[in-house]
Amino acid sequence: MATASIDKRLNIVLDLFRADGTRIYIHSTPVSRLVFEANYTIFAKTISSMYADNWSPVVCSRNAWLRMREIAAADTQRFGDPDALFQEIWRLTTVLQPGRGGWEQYPFVDFLDGKGVLSEDDVAEVKNYLCFFTAASWFHSQKERGDLYETLTNMGVEITSLQPMAYGASLQTSKPEENTGEKETPFSTPS
Repeated sequence: MATASIDKRLNIVLDLFRADGTRIYIHSTPVSRLVFEANYTIFAKTISSMYADNWSPVVCSRNAWLRMREIAAADTQRFGDPDALFQEIWRLTTVLQPGRGGWEQYPFVDFLDGKGVLSEDDVAEVKNYLCFFTAASWFHSQKERGDLYETLTNMGVEITSLQPMAYGASLQTSKPEENTGEKETPFSTPS
């Protein structure tokens, strides 16, 4: 991967399996520069505190949302209610699941209650990954992002420039078996 092409606008894709074994994808884009600049301190404190605790990217990706909430709660006068920031991160996140015509898109916020397609554990895992990816995408330099994205890719996370609709179109869909041109043999009935 050429680090020169790494920018802050790459997207993260997580794949999860529903209870019935169906694979779904979670696609998310980092927040805009405007949102980052309004919340840079909470992002910086979250990333730097996790790194100061000697957490690897694997551990950070499993705990970033928890740490971000903890930091905001410790200084509500400075950070206020972080829900607006979290809602923006969730707003930029799409769930892709198989449907009748291919991959259907749904807002992640529709799944936050942990009922149905995503369990409470799935929702918490996704939130942690998204907060880490969002903060790290803005916090790290271009070269560091390349290394971080490579680490995330090795963890099974996909980093893509595709937007949700284009990503969904790139996914393979299940199709019924097609006739290969071979004629079927009719059943014979006893006389």
